[in-house]
Amino acid sequence: MTRADEVVQELVSRNRRSQDAWINGQIDEGIFARDAAVTLMNPFGGYNRPGKTGVRPLQERAISHFESGSDASIEVVQAIVADDMACLVTIERSMVKFKGRDEPLPWVLRVTEVYQRQGDEWRRVHRHADPLIHHISIDEVLSLLDPRRGDARRLPGA
Repeated sequence: MTRADEVVQELVSRNRRSQDAWINGQIDEGIFARDAAVTLMNPFGGYNRPGKTGVRPLQERAISHFESGSDASIEVVQAIVADDMACLVTIERSMVKFKGRDEPLPWVLRVTEVYQRQGDEWRRVHRHADPLIHHISIDEVLSLLDPRRGDARRLPGA
């Protein structure tokens, strides 16, 4: 096993624990970098200003939707490890009981994460996750971006 394989295995293992925490309504405090300009783009939309103080409100908003979860797994699509940086492209799967819903539902995300080595540890500096959905039409995509929709919100920096 190469050093890159070991790094990927370590990151996937940590992400699996973090994923389990998330789907059970808990924030994994240790996975993001301590002092970097971290960013988070979660499946519920929006994005944060760089930094942990910007990430925390998005994390709290996201976990507020989860009641409980199970069957968490991660499939690695692509992994790149170089010196002090690593990037994982994965598919995260789980069954989630969302607050206000009767039954657990499949929760499948396509995820891109960037890591930076800080001392002896790899820390996440960026996470982008969105639902892995069937192909949708351009009209469906544009409807998500339409500011005239009642639920559309102006994004920061837009």
